[in-house]
Amino acid sequence: MQFDQFSKTIKILLNVLSFVYLAGPDVVQYIQVKILVIIKAVSVKSHNIIYLSDSTIPWDTQSAFKLTEYKASGESSMIFCYFKAYVRSGDLILCSYCFKEHPHGKEDLRLYLTIHPEKNDDVLKIVYGFDGIDSIKMKSGTTPPGTDSISFYPFKADDEQGFYWCGEITVPAQVCRRLFGSELKDDDLLSVNLVESFPGGDYMALESRHSGGGYNPCENMQTFVVLRY
Repeated sequence: MQFDQFSKTIKILLNVLSFVYLAGPDVVQYIQVKILVIIKAVSVKSHNIIYLSDSTIPWDTQSAFKLTEYKASGESSMIFCYFKAYVRSGDLILCSYCFKEHPHGKEDLRLYLTIHPEKNDDVLKIVYGFDGIDSIKMKSGTTPPGTDSISFYPFKADDEQGFYWCGEITVPAQVCRRLFGSELKDDDLLSVNLVESFPGGDYMALESRHSGGGYNPCENMQTFVVLRY
């Protein structure tokens, strides 16, 4: 059974229980959310973990998640890109690693994130490239207030795979609280998709369950469990 169908069934059962046992609506809503989170957490692969710490965690100690889903017309478009993330004292730190020797522009990448995977209707979209952030909007298309405090730090490096550039984005704890109602804590869930765009409509994505036309990144999110480092 798909998660959406399962969650709807759980909600119906809880509503029936609330009527039978006269439980208060706040209690029922709390139980609903907790059950949905448990169901979603069970469906998450064991390696989909990001860490929470009170201090900086070196990037080379963290797992890298490769963009492996793609729509590409040729080998030239299949450039490797990785995603990493962790939570530092409530701040959400996200970093992309893209293998390109001479990066430029502000629209290479689209980052989608929400801390409410059970709802998936308040996704934040950040469009950016090596030269900075182009736009920050919610799924509805509105520009949320206070996002000017979201910082961006690009840098270049190279390793045995070649030259790459990184874009480190920090979403402060107060912005998470304003956008999503709370900051990320131990055992919370974070849903993310990262999409790298290429000319002609080609792309690489962290998650893409639907091939061909009509691809909606907001409906193709990977879910991560936040655990204490």
